[in-house]
Amino acid sequence: MPIEINSYASVVIVESFPKNDRFLMSLYDDNYHIKAFRGAAGFLGGNNESVDRSPWDNLVRELGEELTFDP
Repeated sequence: MPIEINSYASVVIVESFPKNDRFLMSLYDDNYHIKAFRGAAGFLGGNNESVDRSPWDNLVRELGEELTFDP
């Protein structure tokens, strides 16, 4: 029986080229809304929302939020 996925999260890893020795990550400051994440680093991305029609939409929206651009 196939498994139906009703929710998903998207993550992107941005790597420098050609050296491949640097990554673009989020750094959560002391005002971040989730207390446990404050002071932590993480990859760009996040959970789906009702406006996301697909994992691709989720990823584009999350990158827009994290990098502050309007997709």
